[in-house]
Amino acid sequence: MTGDVDTMFEIRFGASVMLRIGTIGPVLIVKSPATVAYRIHPGNSIHDVLINLVRLENMLSLEQSGEYPGGQKKKMERMALIGGHILNWSIKGLKKRHYRESILLLLKGMSAIFAGALKKIINRNTRIEIKQIKITKSARLRADATAGYGVLQFLF
Repeated sequence: MTGDVDTMFEIRFGASVMLRIGTIGPVLIVKSPATVAYRIHPGNSIHDVLINLVRLENMLSLEQSGEYPGGQKKKMERMALIGGHILNWSIKGLKKRHYRESILLLLKGMSAIFAGALKKIINRNTRIEIKQIKITKSARLRADATAGYGVLQFLF
């Protein structure tokens, strides 16, 4: 670990980054790089089931050792997210005949998978209110003196 950056992977796993920065605030605005289209090619990590199984096992270990922020208050949410990924990628792994890795990850991640299922059951009737935000000229960038990061401030 270097600061808050996970250096265990050459390529950052999106869910791991999300778990690390997910407690910073209610909104995260990514200014760069802008993604307007996603190019799929044979070298995409999404095609490498085995590396994703390894990454998820590593994420589970990081969660179990308390590396992600949010403490006990956010543990259920983190475990549910990881459990959903474990189930999804393990099924893909079984289809690609990575039996050993997939089954071991399913067994190690059973508590996370259970957390994901429990969260689905608890939230099955929850309605999510979606608010649309338009960024206009009234939005301005201000410097956050404590962290040195740019924060987009909306003037309503």
